[in-house]
Parts: sequence; C-alpha cells; structure tokens
Amino acid sequence: MNLTENIIRKENYNYFKLKFKKKIVGLCHGVFDILHLGHTNHFREAKKICDILLVSITSDDFINKGPSQPFFKSNERAKFLSSIKYVDYVYISNSETGEEALNLFKPDFYIKGADYINKKNDKNLVKEKNACKKNKTKIFFTKGIKYSSTKILNNHFSKLDKNTLELLKKINKKYSNEIITKTINSINNKKIILTGEPILDIYKYIDVIGTATKSPIITSNFIKEDIHAGGTIAAGNMMSNFSKNILYLLPTKKKNINRKILSKISKKINIVSSDINFEIPIKTRFVTKVRNNKIFQVNDLNEFKPAVKQYKKFINKIQSYKRNYPVFLLDFGLGLIDENISKKYFKGNNLYLNVQSNSNNYGFNLFDKYKKFSYLSINLKEFQLNFKKKITSFNEIKNLIIKKRLSPMSVTLGHRGSLFVNKKNKLFYCPNFYQNPTDTTGCGDAYFIMTSFLVNLGFDDEIVPFLGNIYAGLHSKNFGNSKVPDKKELLKAVESILNI
Repeated sequence: MNLTENIIRKENYNYFKLKFKKKIVGLCHGVFDILHLGHTNHFREAKKICDILLVSITSDDFINKGPSQPFFKSNERAKFLSSIKYVDYVYISNSETGEEALNLFKPDFYIKGADYINKKNDKNLVKEKNACKKNKTKIFFTKGIKYSSTKILNNHFSKLDKNTLELLKKINKKYSNEIITKTINSINNKKIILTGEPILDIYKYIDVIGTATKSPIITSNFIKEDIHAGGTIAAGNMMSNFSKNILYLLPTKKKNINRKILSKISKKINIVSSDINFEIPIKTRFVTKVRNNKIFQVNDLNEFKPAVKQYKKFINKIQSYKRNYPVFLLDFGLGLIDENISKKYFKGNNLYLNVQSNSNNYGFNLFDKYKKFSYLSINLKEFQLNFKKKITSFNEIKNLIIKKRLSPMSVTLGHRGSLFVNKKNKLFYCPNFYQNPTDTTGCGDAYFIMTSFLVNLGFDDEIVPFLGNIYAGLHSKNFGNSKVPDKKELLKAVESILNI
C-alpha cells in the first residue's frame, strides 16, 4: 500500500466512512514529533482495544510548544506514523486539541497516556472530555512509561550552545514551572496604567506586475487591506492577556475614534479618554502577496497642537495615578510628550518606560528626556543614540548604565537576545530562542510589557530577560500585530524550553 493511502484529510473523509462502519475505532491525538519507545508502547496498547486505530496529529500551524518545534513537518510526521504496524490511519488536524478529530470520527475510544490521568485541570483535556461526552466516546488511559519528545529534542537535536544550556539549567533549578505559572498568574489582579501614543497600522496587500509602459513606475494590483493595532493599542492588547485591570489613558476622545479603531482595542481594557486634539497616527504599509515583503510605507502624522487646559488635565491624571499604581509609558516620539513635559512631570517611582527611535524622530526622541524612572527598556540602537557612540561590549553597556544610575534597565539586542542590569547593578544576558522571525514589528513592545510586569512584581534576576525574550519571540511568529501571544502560549513555550 502507498504510504499516503492511509493518511486522511477532511476532504477525503467520506471515502473512509465505509471502512469504519461496524468497526471498533480508537483515536489517539498528539503532535508525535520525535517518535520514541513511549509512543510505540502507547499505540500497541491502544490497538488491543479496537479494530481500527486512528492517530490524529496537530498540524504545524497549531503547535505552540516553543522554538524549533515541530522538528518534522505535518506530512513527514504523518508518513512516519502510517508506517507503524499498530497504526491503521493518520489524520492531520487543524486543531491544537483532539476535539476536531473526536467530532469528525466519533470514535468508540479516545486513548490518552497515563500522564493525563491526574491532569484534571488541563484546559485542553477538559475540552476533549466534553467532546467525548457529546459523541458517546469512552476515554481509555494506557499504562506505559512516559517519555518526552521535547526533552529528547532539547537535549540531542537542539542548536543551543553550552552557555545557553547552562543558563536554562540554572533557571530550571531556581524556578519550577509551577513557580513561573504562579508568577504569571499573579499579574491578573495588578492594576496597571497604560499611556502613550496609539497608532493604527494599515497593510495594503498588492501583487506587483511590473513597470508602466509610458513611465518607469512600478505598477501593482490591489488585493486586500488589513488593519492592525499599533503603538499603545497593541501594547494594551498584550497587557490585557495577563491582567484584567488595565486602565488605558487614551489621549483622544472616545467619540472621535471610529469603529474600525475601537474594534482593535481589547474589550478587556478599561478606556479613559481625553479630548486633547491628539489625532491617532496612521502608518500605511504596502506589502507584496509573496512572502509578505513590506516594500513601501506612508505615514499620516498630524502635528500635535494640544488643547492646553485639557492637556494639563491629561498630564495631571497620569501623575495622580502614578502615586498609587505602576504607569507603563510607551513614548513613540510622535509628539504626545515633549522634553519639557517629560522632565517636569514624568519622574520618580512607578514609571515604567519605553522610549523609541524611528524614522520620524531619529536621534531626537532619547530616553534622557526623562529624569528618573522605575524601569527602562530600549534597544541597542536607541542606547547608542543617547550616548552618541557605537557601543557593542556588554561590559561597556553595563558600566554606562551604572555610571548614569539607570538600573534596573534592559537593552534588547535583536537576534542576539537581551541584557538586563538589575537594581544591584548585576548584568544578566539571555539569548534569543526564536531565530527565524516572521516579523519583528511589536517585539520590542512585547519585551517591554513582560519585563515591566516582572520588575514591578519584584523580580531582579535572569528570569526577567528570559521571559521577556520568550514573549517577544512568540510575537515574532506573527505578521505585524495581527495577533498577540497570550498567557497560555507563553507558559507552554516556557515549559518546552525548560524541558532539558
């Protein structure tokens, strides 16, 4: 038999319906990436209780187990599984859980490993149990010894160097998965104030067809338009995945925001708007349909001329909240907060700061316009611009941070990872775990959000850049801010990376 003949897809499911008729069907579901003895023992035991054993595998796009996973693509995993004598059919499922396969095949048995017996609070298992109940499917647990594909992958196929593996072992010893989960969950009740410039990102997808015949102009056909949250709107959406108590001080009146923009703000965010004449900047990017290459950007930025009375109220409101709650301020240098305002009002405790340089403010929006802060996160180029010199040495970065009394502070290094200098002036370096980004838009914001949460909670060591890098890395898998990683994705990635 051709190996592909027993690989089922949704479109050819009807062909297999007759083969399942009057047969006892068992279903196993998982990623099944690096196959090992534990898997074959599981399949052997499963096959004993059914006539037909169907194995459902999660397709590549629905796997959130951490960097470099899956090691094998869906079709490769399906072909290998179909060659195992205990497995009759393989189904590639576009679902993280076994729900899709359970609802489609309605098997007699749903077969899980022994490690799932005590996972009563596992959300995915709860969903699968509900699907079993709905389809009158019995759950059966095999008894074999558990092995871990992720652990095998991390220890034998990983590209991580010796220093990184030592760092992971150190974190593993100091922070268990339970401690990290408890830490991330503790953010949920923290009241946090967010402010800074909101931005709207418009993506116009085009098909480039060549140059015009009468003039050397590149011509293209319009395909579609997408609108993404940008600036503090995107940052707020990230924050709302971890805290249910985000207060967003939006520098424009709510009635001036059209439905398209409002629909991009998470409903979990509490909005307090101000009528200060700040118009939301719009960045329009033209993107080719092939590989999502950004080829051109047009900025629609209006000069900010604040209504003086209302603007004072806006600034005073931030100051009032800052006395009792952490304020996360993302300064994109688009005019909302100038140097006079920042030096006069934005200083002292409870200020968590991200000051960005971009093509609109290059060299003019520097973090030294703020006198004092609780925490600062910027990238290496922004750090260099502030000191007007090219700095690459980790020790030199650390010494400047200490000399200028800037700690705690993070400097992100792109594909090389990040540095964190704690309040005791100790430097921690963490590498980047996600080396093949889809898009880096918003990754600096993601790092800032996660590390600010941790610093505010009192963490002051390697866990800060470690979780910051993972969250930023997860964001890099998305195009733009089309989607922001949630708590579940973060915890799953942490568990995978620390499984060594």
